[in-house]
Amino acid sequence: MKRIGVARAAGLDPDVRMNFIPKYLGESRASLYAKMNAAPQKFPSPNKRGRGSFWPLSVIDAYRRSEWVPQTDQGNPADIA
Repeated sequence: MKRIGVARAAGLDPDVRMNFIPKYLGESRASLYAKMNAAPQKFPSPNKRGRGSFWPLSVIDAYRRSEWVPQTDQGNPADIA
C-alpha cells in the first residue's frame, strides 16, 4: 500500500494486482472474477503483461465510485439497459 501512496503522490497511476483489489474494494476474489466473466461485464478486465494481470488503480477507483463503464471490442462504452 505504501508503494501505491508514493506513486499517487508523484502523480502516477500505479498498476495493482488481484491480491490488492479484494482488500481495497471489500469484495471477494470469486465475486470479482464472476463479475469479469458476466455478460454484460460488471468488472474491468485486466491488462496482461506476460503471465501477470494488472489493473490501473484509476480504473479500480472508477469502479469503486460506480463510474466505470464497460468497453466494447471497438473501445466505445457498451450500451447497458
